[in-house]
Amino acid sequence: MKLSPNERAWFDKVLRAIDAAEAGPSDADLAQAPVLPDWKAAISPGGHVMLLGRGDRPPASRHCEHHHLAAHRD
Repeated sequence: MKLSPNERAWFDKVLRAIDAAEAGPSDADLAQAPVLPDWKAAISPGGHVMLLGRGDRPPASRHCEHHHLAAHRD
């Protein structure tokens, strides 16, 4: 089976995503990431999986601002 250029690009992107997920975050990634207390999974009215909660600035920034966030994956 021969892949089209678009199919090959998509396949390569999937393989890179799998590699990144298996490697996990680096110490630098974690230092820059927000703290995510009190997060819950939910389903949107449109049927999308969502995470709802509060995000605090990364520990490395030493600020105490809070951000209310909702993220979903289609």
